[in-house]
Amino acid sequence: MPNTIPDQDEPERGRPTEPDLPARETLPDLDETNLEGQNDGPSEAEPATPQKPPKSWVYFLVGGLLFASVAGPLAFYFLVWRYRPTAPQHIPQGSTVAVRLDGRELYLNEPFRKHVLGALEDQPGLESHVERIKSRTGIDLRSDVREIVLATTTGQSFVVILGGRLGRTRIEQQPFPEGVYTVLTEKQIPGFTMEGAVMVGPGFRVAQAEDDTVIIGTDEEIVRAALEPSEAWKTLGLSSSGAMSFVIDSPALSAAARTSPSALADALGKSDKVTGFLRLDKAKLYVDVVPSSGVRSEELGPEIDEALTEARTLSLLLPDAYGAKSALASARVKPRPETVMIEAEWPREGFEEAFERMGSVLRTVLAGTKP
Repeated sequence: MPNTIPDQDEPERGRPTEPDLPARETLPDLDETNLEGQNDGPSEAEPATPQKPPKSWVYFLVGGLLFASVAGPLAFYFLVWRYRPTAPQHIPQGSTVAVRLDGRELYLNEPFRKHVLGALEDQPGLESHVERIKSRTGIDLRSDVREIVLATTTGQSFVVILGGRLGRTRIEQQPFPEGVYTVLTEKQIPGFTMEGAVMVGPGFRVAQAEDDTVIIGTDEEIVRAALEPSEAWKTLGLSSSGAMSFVIDSPALSAAARTSPSALADALGKSDKVTGFLRLDKAKLYVDVVPSSGVRSEELGPEIDEALTEARTLSLLLPDAYGAKSALASARVKPRPETVMIEAEWPREGFEEAFERMGSVLRTVLAGTKP
């Protein structure tokens, strides 16, 4: 057997052969112009690479933030802070004097928070009255009370009406009078009882209307009269401006005229109604006097001016009460077509003194004794 080597071009016997691969496609040769263009950067004739548009989630995020910045405060105002005023609707029929305090304005005043709201707190380290009442009733007296109305029909019995977000937040919580009574009983403060749904304390009663308005009155008759809503507030024309507004109707003015000095008695006798409001931020009092029928404002203006002069003289013999002397000294009469306006600057020290007195009375009441 010959010892021969197979030809290199001939496949080895018994070994499968690979199929022929297709010819490789090569890129066309670049000419010199293209090479120069690559070295120098893109030519001016070559279009710029288009930028990708922002993703849709970016628009969604920006729009959501803008919506939240607007809707958040509005939702807080309409769902949490804003409420339907109910306190003026519970002013009893026949009321001759009414005063309204705006809780939102008062909360911004530091002396009010210090002296009045501070009266709801216990000694350091103990759970406060306000927290206990909140736990029992769902009402936070520091923020849920939005307005306070004081009214009287005879000048001897009074009612205090609290309006705001005063409903229970949980089904197991108690109505306000019952919850307050429970708190006072737990703290072993004497002098309080429950008569049905009304809490009776030393010299006052606490009830709650169907619309959650809280009624605090000096006697049973005025509390019962205030529980049912009426249109008395519309007849009185009680304003809602400023931190405090008030109205004094003709029966009360006539009663005051009978015991007033001559000049003031003449001015009050020719006045049908006195309304006004106090602005804490400007420390100014605005009073509007409505003349009686047949009396023109041009006639009433000089008589009011004379009455103020007489009152300033008499005030020299009396002690000052919450800055009233300074306010009286600054009072200026400004007749208008149908009414007579009086503007006065009230000293801020007088506000603080009044709030301090209110806090003292509140602490006394919470202790279970008469103020």
